Amino acid sequence: MRSHTLLPVFVVLLFSTLALTPSLRAEDNSKWLSNFLEAETNKCAESTVAAMSNLETWKQKKPEYVQQLQQMLGLSPWPKRTPLNAKVTATHKRDGVIVENISFESKPGLYVTGNFYRPETQTERLPAILYVCGHARVSENGISYGNKVSYHHHGVLFAKNGYVCLTIDTIQLGEIEGLHHGTYREGMWWWHNRGYTPAGVEAWNGIRSLDYLESRPEVDSKRFGMTGRSGGGAYTWWVAALDERIAAAVPVAGITSLQNHVIDDCIEGHCDCMYQVNTYQWDFPMVAALIAPRPLLISNTDKDSIFPLDGVVDVYMKTRHLYELYGQLDHIGLNITEGPHKDTQRLQVSAFHWFNRFLKGEDQPIESVAEKMFTKEELKVFDTIPADERTSTIHESFIPVPFLQIPQSKSEQLELADQLRSGLLKTSFRNWPNKATDTPIQFELVRETKSDGLALREFKLMSDASCSLPVFVIQRDQAPSPTTLEVVVCDDSAWSGFASEVGEHFPEHADVNVSNPAEKRSSESGTNVDVSMLIQALKESDSSNGEALVFFAPRALGASEWPSQVREATHAKRRLALLGHTLDSLRVFDIVEACEGLHQQPDFANAELTLRGPNHISGVVTTAALMSSLISRVDLPSADEISPPELLMSDQVVSFDTLTKLVTLTKGQTENK
Repeated sequence: MRSHTLLPVFVVLLFSTLALTPSLRAEDNSKWLSNFLEAETNKCAESTVAAMSNLETWKQKKPEYVQQLQQMLGLSPWPKRTPLNAKVTATHKRDGVIVENISFESKPGLYVTGNFYRPETQTERLPAILYVCGHARVSENGISYGNKVSYHHHGVLFAKNGYVCLTIDTIQLGEIEGLHHGTYREGMWWWHNRGYTPAGVEAWNGIRSLDYLESRPEVDSKRFGMTGRSGGGAYTWWVAALDERIAAAVPVAGITSLQNHVIDDCIEGHCDCMYQVNTYQWDFPMVAALIAPRPLLISNTDKDSIFPLDGVVDVYMKTRHLYELYGQLDHIGLNITEGPHKDTQRLQVSAFHWFNRFLKGEDQPIESVAEKMFTKEELKVFDTIPADERTSTIHESFIPVPFLQIPQSKSEQLELADQLRSGLLKTSFRNWPNKATDTPIQFELVRETKSDGLALREFKLMSDASCSLPVFVIQRDQAPSPTTLEVVVCDDSAWSGFASEVGEHFPEHADVNVSNPAEKRSSESGTNVDVSMLIQALKESDSSNGEALVFFAPRALGASEWPSQVREATHAKRRLALLGHTLDSLRVFDIVEACEGLHQQPDFANAELTLRGPNHISGVVTTAALMSSLISRVDLPSADEISPPELLMSDQVVSFDTLTKLVTLTKGQTENK
């Protein structure tokens, strides 16, 4: 990121991918999203391979990578290990197997329900398997029995073959039902701002499950294994990567490549529990590599549509390379069996043999098959849900939000603004396109024209390699270089108004094409920016004054591409987040780059910039005002009309309310026009 300096400006600014001239027609940028996703996916894959290419460097940086994963799961710093308050609510015995129904609190009120399986006859401490469940609903008459019921044959299998096994419910589909689908279908995009993912809760519950197992006299805590299928496979990756107590791991159908998730559409089949908040832009072999050199068997079927074979093999081969560098190729395996995304006997047998080999040092035949021996009623932990449970709403409180007090003095406010800017560059904006500080913005004049007493200049901004955006500057004909630029950042409604005004005052620019995208994205009920009034006021002003208007629509507004259907738009936003971005973080970048580009033009170098934005994107405008010191003033709606932007982990730096108050104090909010 370049450093930004404060300068005054009066401009109405508008960014968008437009159909204006042959070089700036909308179709030229119709693929910005797909091109951006592909480029960022490749970048993540390449950086992951580079991180795993040298063993000594890997060993040195591994603690840092573990801390990064902690942060991306919302576990940094580690939550306090509060008392588990473990309880056994019932015990059943059948065919040589004892099962205890247990509960504990991984955090106060965050109840974990599970079944603890052990052999009826036991003479020594045994290796313990933590089995984490996939998505399987078991309910009747409005009562959820937990997905542990659907997978309980795994616990039986281990108990019959010389293991103890703890099988736990997930927060989605458990006895106490929480939520995995906040961004997937509930519109809870604030999860991104909070840095929250249910993957973090499931990882923490898994880690606390190991704490519980350590408390049991039947368990040899030096011989922990972990496995699970689908969602449970994913949680196996998280826990084994974070907790060295896992001596051997067999994640089943729980991982594939970023290419599969983002480009090949697998993300559309997965809820939020499968993903970290990927601010460090990891490809998934990075997660697998953190288990090395401990024994790891990657297990999958060959016709799994949501964990495709090519991606599974890609993760295996890249992780295998690191095991090879460790000199531990015998500690990694790939097990592929025939079949769809399904829990099969062949997958179960392979996992059992892997644990026998590395937790028992033997390879004995399995004496019995996995079978379901207990009823759902027998495996239910609670007759009545605890009144103090927070499991169903844990997404609201799992990650605390820091409180910042805004100082009274202007100098201290400016210092705080600098600190917040730095903090956001390390989190929400850490993956902005990398441009050297001494490299000029790609901001070039395309054409200029005069008409109706006004002069119009059209610039082309290359915000990044995938996205070119037009910027229009309007001032009085024959006016001197502007001393103030009022930059108007437009939503679809304001952009449509601008296109209409341009066609009226500058017939040569009547080819501005915004109709289709605006019609498809008519979610805004209106705008608080009156483009016609702004241009008319400029026309009626003294020709010697130094005012100019800049119009600009960031990407995915105006005429640029963005999915028109809700489902498509939802998964586009989820794809961006999985690559360490949000649409709003890229829009903030567009605005900052536009201001930089304007400032590097000789005619505008000494102009003061004022930023204005419609209600729909006022949060983006507010954040851009903080991030660019070139913006000296900001003109915003009232605080209750400002829509918070969606930015990864931003709440961990500053709440949006505090950010808005600070920008108002430091940028001298002007009266809304």
